[in-house]
Amino acid sequence: MGKPDAMIPPATIHTPRLILCRSTLGRLSALITGPQEYQRVCGQAVEEGYVSSPGILEFSHHHAQAATADRPWWLLYLIVEREDDRLIGLCGYAGPPDDEGFVEICYGVAPALSGRGLATEAALALATHAFKRPAVTGIRAHTHPGHGASTRILTKCGFTRTGDFDDPDEGRVWRWELLKSVPSLK
Repeated sequence: MGKPDAMIPPATIHTPRLILCRSTLGRLSALITGPQEYQRVCGQAVEEGYVSSPGILEFSHHHAQAATADRPWWLLYLIVEREDDRLIGLCGYAGPPDDEGFVEICYGVAPALSGRGLATEAALALATHAFKRPAVTGIRAHTHPGHGASTRILTKCGFTRTGDFDDPDEGRVWRWELLKSVPSLK
């Protein structure tokens, strides 16, 4: 049985400076081939370093081919800077809400664009839109231990470090959480 539409994240998320566009099989195939192919097929320039781990493209491509109800939760969003209409990074959810109602987000922009608040804008947009889904009670993210750019981004978005987590691929990481605000009763 499929999930109701209210559970599916939106295909496009707009922010003041960005458009987060959920990837399609065609866009992912073009990106896997290379930035020049993506620009030829999609007509959009690609900022060097837009992806820190190319394996994420194949991972998302695999999920794009799956015909499951939770497929949209696994697909990457392409971070497009409105001003220049260029692909500058990737972000997304690491699957559907878990049994506790948490979804995990990931995000990144090209290193040349760091320090401009673009990753913060993308992370906040993902969290905001996930919270519009009734089953989502919280957002999680993980960072490498230490106070770097990702910890600053999550802090700016209102996340709180809740402890350590042993990731099978990354080793020990810091876990961050943001809970859905409960409206006060009046």
